[in-house]
Amino acid sequence: MSAHRYPARRRAQRPKTEKQQELVQAVLQLPTNLRDLFLLHRIAGRSYEQISEQLGVGRDAVESRLAEALVRIMRVAPSAGH
Repeated sequence: MSAHRYPARRRAQRPKTEKQQELVQAVLQLPTNLRDLFLLHRIAGRSYEQISEQLGVGRDAVESRLAEALVRIMRVAPSAGH
């Protein structure tokens, strides 16, 4: 993950709770393409359209891949959704 890809990224902080640690581990276990997309949307605040343009894929692909990333995260860290 390079700084130029995530310009809105804040300085990383240590997870404070067990739930946060679980979520971080779940995100780190994602395949790179899903992790990058998740971080672009959830951390950098990019819209589906912006991600679509940046990655050169259709908006529908962004939406379905983000959904897949969320499903995988919830499998590994079910308490992260609560």
